[in-house]
Amino acid sequence: MEVANRSLDTIEDQSRRDRYRLHLHVNTDQPADFRDPRGWRVPDDVAKYLTCDCAIVPTMLADGVPFSVGRTSRVTPERTRRIVIHRDHGCRVPGCNHTHHLEIHHIVHWSDDGPTETWNLIALCAHHHRLHHRGELHITGNADLPAGTPGAVTFTAADGTVLTASGAKPKPPGAPPPQPAKSYHGPAGQQLHLRWLEFRHPDDYPNHRQYDTDQPHHHN
Repeated sequence: MEVANRSLDTIEDQSRRDRYRLHLHVNTDQPADFRDPRGWRVPDDVAKYLTCDCAIVPTMLADGVPFSVGRTSRVTPERTRRIVIHRDHGCRVPGCNHTHHLEIHHIVHWSDDGPTETWNLIALCAHHHRLHHRGELHITGNADLPAGTPGAVTFTAADGTVLTASGAKPKPPGAPPPQPAKSYHGPAGQQLHLRWLEFRHPDDYPNHRQYDTDQPHHHN
């Protein structure tokens, strides 16, 4: 599936490059009530994940019967998406180094009337985006504010731990590695005839002799 998604990302024609188009029936009488064309209700976490960054095709209903299909529109316009990608330079989760195939996430979910504005949009890799919508990663704050300033984006694990970059910078070695104590001679590469090879345990030979490998052997 990821291979197919990345292949679609290379298509320049906007009408064909969408990863997927979301066809959901939205009940306006109940907030965040998304249903598939068969009428089955889509779980809230799945609906919020899908509607973060996709193309929406509205279907108008009358007495539960669809009668018209509206124009396709993107939840995050392409211009706004480019601004967010240029601002974030990769997944914003501390310690994550993914810079390609990013997804745009609404900090205040689109289905909860979260605005599609840069302060409410943040770039995430697919892994961390799924973690968030599974409830294992919480994201709050203003995405336009620099990190460390009051009100900036905060990432919190499920147990309440605030995630921060480790800042680990391994010190480079100051000298080349030491030379080996002795040279290594690899296998000779000669052919092994399995008919001359046999593995047995020493107990199979109760009268075997222990030879000193440093002394020459004399056989009759």
